[in-house]
Amino acid sequence: MFGFVNSQKEKNEVGGEIEQDRKRRELYFYISFGIIAFIVLNVVLYFISNS
Repeated sequence: MFGFVNSQKEKNEVGGEIEQDRKRRELYFYISFGIIAFIVLNVVLYFISNS
């Protein structure tokens, strides 16, 4: 009765290598944008606190 339900089934990656490359580029973009935004925020706060 429950033979069609497989709880151990793994998810297949959609899109293959091209999709993984796109996700990796997005991740690199978000990381670099976050670092740049953090640096800019610290510089702005530094100039505000010294004035």
